[in-house]
Amino acid sequence: LQLASSELKALATLQSSLLDEDDDWTSVASARTANLRKDQMNVAKLVGLLQPAPFMGILGEVNLAELEGVMEPNEFYRALGVPPPKPEAVWLVYEYAGLSTVQAYAQPPLIRRAAMPIKKGFFGNLVTPDPLPPWKTRAKYVVQGMVKGAIAALADVHESGLVHRSLGRTSIVLSSKTQDKREAVSIHATLTSNLIVKLSDFGFALPQSEVTTDDLDFVTRARTFGLSIGTGQKINVQIANFAMAEDMHALGFVVLALMLSSLAELVTPEDPVPPTDEDTLQRLLGEIFDKDVKGQFRDYVMNEEIWGYLVELLDEDGGAGWSILDSLVNAREKAAAATTQENLISVRGLLSNPFFS
Repeated sequence: LQLASSELKALATLQSSLLDEDDDWTSVASARTANLRKDQMNVAKLVGLLQPAPFMGILGEVNLAELEGVMEPNEFYRALGVPPPKPEAVWLVYEYAGLSTVQAYAQPPLIRRAAMPIKKGFFGNLVTPDPLPPWKTRAKYVVQGMVKGAIAALADVHESGLVHRSLGRTSIVLSSKTQDKREAVSIHATLTSNLIVKLSDFGFALPQSEVTTDDLDFVTRARTFGLSIGTGQKINVQIANFAMAEDMHALGFVVLALMLSSLAELVTPEDPVPPTDEDTLQRLLGEIFDKDVKGQFRDYVMNEEIWGYLVELLDEDGGAGWSILDSLVNAREKAAAATTQENLISVRGLLSNPFFS
């Protein structure tokens, strides 16, 4: 229930910026039975507002009291594939943006293509999957679509006064403007204009003003980076900066894993691929390469032939891509060193990097 409560509070903050204050949303929704048509119009309007939003929006909550006595458990299970809710449960109703996340896309495309079933044509002949788009076209889709979209989405969250605190592959939803939301994670998808990137899983999100009072682990982590922060200390610029930097750090390893996996150029599906999970990458950078993204870690990536094209891409414009990765994965170190207003880091500022132009 605590996660549901935090999710509702965070999404209320984010969605409030989308709604027109002159519209009477609350009273109409609370008297839905008497104002059914108006409420349905409001819901339809809300769905339209939420589609391009950089977060998974919420439409409401299931009123379990209305189902009491009329909900047949077996029928409920057949319809939804899950047991009926317990009386004390909270069921939130989200917009439908599909179920695909970065997790589904973060694999070498040649391996994904090899796993696709061979279909039969009109005359019974076997039809193999279409060939992969050119590497540069796929790289543009990943960088200009997914990476840029995720950074922009996180910037919106921070500018709303929140910190996410649990970013991972499965909390970055990849949706499509088309009817088939799964198209966004297809190995053949290349149109960034159809891609919608949304953040989800706000159950651990907090207002930036509450991170020190509600998260004792945050205080401990901040102190390991040399910040003098006390439990319950009043929010200041340095505290808020470090809280946002933790989100950037988490996003950095998701982005790094996404590019190393989805942009690995294999010759055959059986080619070996070094581990690209976030835990391994954090261990490599933190314990072996001394957090040196632009030097030691770049050399490590360059030594693998499957990442040759990726290194060339990250090297362009004076290593602009490596600068993006360094700013993200080492955001906490940079935040701890920022002692003046001019030195504060900003995830929004990364969008002006030549890597995205």
